[in-house]
Amino acid sequence: MTPNINNRKITFEPLSQEHKEALQLAMQLRRAGTEQSKESAEEIREQLSDFWENGGLAHFREEEELILSAYARYQDVDEIPEVSTMLLQHVKLRSLIQQILEAPDANIEKMRLLGKMLGRHIRLEERVIFPMIVKSMPIEALSQLGMKLRSG
Repeated sequence: MTPNINNRKITFEPLSQEHKEALQLAMQLRRAGTEQSKESAEEIREQLSDFWENGGLAHFREEEELILSAYARYQDVDEIPEVSTMLLQHVKLRSLIQQILEAPDANIEKMRLLGKMLGRHIRLEERVIFPMIVKSMPIEALSQLGMKLRSG
């Protein structure tokens, strides 16, 4: 199957929209404690908490449980280093988010690190992972995956 921008949009539109919102948060996290920031570190931490509790964690699960599981039907994911990188990034991001949210005070250094890591992670998915999946899966499977993502 030839990759098609419409196939990608139809399949991954819900996640790509969430990625846009996460990129805004990543920028705020990178700016925490600087003159560029319009919010206090505590306000940014609250935004992180809202993001994580109201979709961020579920977003990771959808990528792992729906997308990568579907992709594994068509490709040997053990042989694709970008998939391993994505999953390891999920582990590191989860850990860092938990550290930030569970700390008694906002840790600006960790918030900035999270902002950088989150931005890199989203770019990996949007620029590498999603296009690989669209290229490898039949249109029918992509369509079914898109329906699952929109209903979940």
